[in-house]
Amino acid sequence: MTFTSFRIISVALNSQAGYKDFVYLTLPFRDPSLPSLSKEETYSTMFSVLAFFTIAAATFTTVAGLAFPADLTHGLAKRAVFNCSDPAKLSIINAAYGGGKSMASDARTYIASHGANDALVKQYFGNNTSLIPRVSWIYNQIATEAGMNYTLTCDYDPAGACASGTVVARNTRYRTGCNFDRCSRTDFCPRFYNRLPMSCSTNINSMNGSREDTIIHEMSHALGDTTDFNGSCSSARTLALNNATAAIINAYNYGCFAMEVYKATRC
Repeated sequence: MTFTSFRIISVALNSQAGYKDFVYLTLPFRDPSLPSLSKEETYSTMFSVLAFFTIAAATFTTVAGLAFPADLTHGLAKRAVFNCSDPAKLSIINAAYGGGKSMASDARTYIASHGANDALVKQYFGNNTSLIPRVSWIYNQIATEAGMNYTLTCDYDPAGACASGTVVARNTRYRTGCNFDRCSRTDFCPRFYNRLPMSCSTNINSMNGSREDTIIHEMSHALGDTTDFNGSCSSARTLALNNATAAIINAYNYGCFAMEVYKATRC
């Protein structure tokens, strides 16, 4: 994908670039010399806009004590929105969300420090070491919530998925009405609240798992385009043994591996 526009948050005036004279412009621009990027990548560069605009003709207003919005100062910042009117459910979702992102960060760190040939990494993602960078990337997406507007709801189930009584949560990705590259929403069903927080006593092989691994599972759908091939950690390990290519796009493998890392590093 080539650039078609740039957002400029600081413009050099008379060779003095600063944040006191703050400019925020969106410039239609195309330059074949710029690199082509995937939708998850960013690229920073500097160029002069003097050839395109007469800066002297513009009117600038100095803003005292300017504070930059989070998405400008930190790039792909956290954009989670909690849409829940039930305080008890909101508290559970909020805690699980924070814990899940922390566990995803730990999983990413574990892979970085132990390597693709580590026994636990192979147990959940197979023997094809060339695929592991993708795994690390997905965990990083979850840990940093990169590149997406993400909504978590507790009382919204337009698809009626919760009515079956077997669904824990459901993720929906969409672009219509989305102001970002894409948006995603996870609707939590009653079964989610029956799960317990992750702890050293969590039974990884239980079908219940933990609230945090549910968050990782759903965020891997939202941010990593994973799918569901099976429904347990034991079957996730079997999948990795027989088909590593499928394992790295199976949401259960991400939640289960993160729980394993939690136990290996925190217990």
